[in-house]
Amino acid sequence: MNKTLIDYVSFSGSPELLERCKDMAKHRFEFSQGPNTFQSQNTAAITQREQAKISYFAENLASVLGCVESEDFANRDLYFSALDRELVNADIQIAEDKNFDECYQSLIANIGIDMLDVLCHGEIESFLDVLNNEITFYGNTWTIERRGGFSGYRYSAKLLCNGTQAGLVAWGAQNFGYYVSFSGSGCSAIDMTVLHKALQQMPGAKLTRVDVALDDLEGETTVPYLREQYEDGAFITRGAPPKYCYIESGALVPKEDQKKYGVTPSGGRTFYVGNRQNGKLFRGYEKGKQMQSEEYPNWVRLEIQLGNKSRVIPFDILIDSDPYFAGAYPALASVLDSVEPKRISISRVIAHASLDRYLETARKQYGKFINFMNLIYQDSDYVIKSLTQGLDTLDIPDRLNLPVCRDANQKSGVIQYGT
Repeated sequence: MNKTLIDYVSFSGSPELLERCKDMAKHRFEFSQGPNTFQSQNTAAITQREQAKISYFAENLASVLGCVESEDFANRDLYFSALDRELVNADIQIAEDKNFDECYQSLIANIGIDMLDVLCHGEIESFLDVLNNEITFYGNTWTIERRGGFSGYRYSAKLLCNGTQAGLVAWGAQNFGYYVSFSGSGCSAIDMTVLHKALQQMPGAKLTRVDVALDDLEGETTVPYLREQYEDGAFITRGAPPKYCYIESGALVPKEDQKKYGVTPSGGRTFYVGNRQNGKLFRGYEKGKQMQSEEYPNWVRLEIQLGNKSRVIPFDILIDSDPYFAGAYPALASVLDSVEPKRISISRVIAHASLDRYLETARKQYGKFINFMNLIYQDSDYVIKSLTQGLDTLDIPDRLNLPVCRDANQKSGVIQYGT
C-alpha cells in the first residue's frame, strides 16, 4: 500500500476526430480550395454557416429518429462517424507556408467548430457518467455548473461533488478537446485504480499535472531539516541546483516573553524547491500549524507537483505513487528508504520538441532548394550525401546532442503515516 497519496490530478484528451485533425496538421495538410473558399470569412458569417449546418443536421436526425434533438443526443455519434469518413475522403493538399496551429485551426473551421465543440462536450458528459457510476466512492454525486471559458478552452464548468466544488472541466475544439481536474478533496472522493483504468480507454488522454503528497504526522522530517538537505545538495538531480524559496509566518509572542522568545513562526514554515513552470516543484510545509491541528501539531506535509512540460507523466503514478515521489529528488528517496525510486525522464521529450523546431526551420529555409535538387538529380541519396559531405556521425546540432534516455533508478537512503 502506498504511503503517499494523490492530492491533485488533471488530464486532457482529444476525441478521435480531433486526433486525426492534429495528425493531419502535423504534416501540414489542409483542405484543397473549393466552394467554401469563396464564402465570406468574417466571424459572424462563419458562425451563421456553422449554426445552419447544425440546424440542418438536427432537423434531419430528429425526423429520422422521431425525437427532439435538443433533448435526445443518443444518436449524435452517427453524425460524427459519418463526418470522420468524409474527412478521410476529403481532397487535401500540403500547406508549405503554414505552421501546425494554422493548419489545425483551418481544418476544424472547415469541418465546423461549433459541431466539434459539441463532440468535445460529449466526452465530458461520458466521463461524468463513468465518474458517477464507477470511479467515485459510494454515496458521492458529481454534477457540473457551467461558467465561462478556461485557459484557452471555449467552455468550462465547475465539477461539484455533493454540491461542493472538487474540480473543473473544460472543452473546446480550438484547444484540441477536453480537460478535467480534481482538487485534493476531489481526489479523496474517487478510486484512483478505476480512474487509472478509465484514462487508458479515453481517446487521446494524457496526465497534465499530478501532485503526490506524504504526511509526516509526527514531524520527524522538519522544514529546517529540508533546508539543510538542500544546502547539502540533496535536491540536485542534474546540473545546477534548482532554486528554492523559504517562507515563515507567525506573530510576536506576548510582551512579557519577547526578550526570551522573540518572533516565532506560529503560522508555519514552508520550503519550496524548483519551479512549476519547468514541470516540477517540491514544497514541504508545517500543515499542523496551517490547519491548527490539536491532535497533530507537528504535522509536516511533503508534496511534489509534477507537470507535463517536457515530460510524459505515466498513468501508473496514480496507482503506484511512492516510487515517483522518491524519484523526484534524492532528498525524498531518503524519506522513503524502502522504495526503489523511479524518475520520469525528460530528455526524450525535449529531443522530440527540439527536432520538431529544427525540422520546421529547415523546411522553411531550405525545403524549396532541397526539392529543386531532387527534381534535378532524381536521386534522394545523392542529394543527402551532397548536403552532408565532410560530416561524421557526431556532427549534429548541440541542442539535439542529448544522452540516450532511460529510467534512472537510484538507491534510496518509512515515515510515520497516519491512517
